[in-house]
Amino acid sequence: MMQAPPSVPPTVRQAPAAGVAPYDFSGLGRLVLDPAFMRQFQELFVETVPQQLVQLRAAVAASNWPETERKAHMLKSTLGTIKSARSVELLQQIEHAARQHNHPDALPALLEALEPGIAAVVVLFRELLAPPA
Repeated sequence: MMQAPPSVPPTVRQAPAAGVAPYDFSGLGRLVLDPAFMRQFQELFVETVPQQLVQLRAAVAASNWPETERKAHMLKSTLGTIKSARSVELLQQIEHAARQHNHPDALPALLEALEPGIAAVVVLFRELLAPPA
């Protein structure tokens, strides 16, 4: 018999193969105990973050540094909320490079490094949001 998924997501979730926690809800404090809030948070993440990443990539491709900086900052804030340290570090580098117009040639590689971490969180959140089979 299959066990029903917990109504409150785990505070820290390990990536399937990497063994690295792609998120950590501990910074949310008592909000992590509110299943409705957590579900809404995960739904919003899944609905908005992939699109924000597409917009960031487009801003980089267009060499639109103010927009690159804004999009990187927005994503950094979101991923900082779930303590996705590697993603935050990469977004800080993107934000800084865009602000300083420094090493724009490095931005595509930073985006390539960023995408798997975000994708892992999106996949895990979709799994948690999926109705029980």
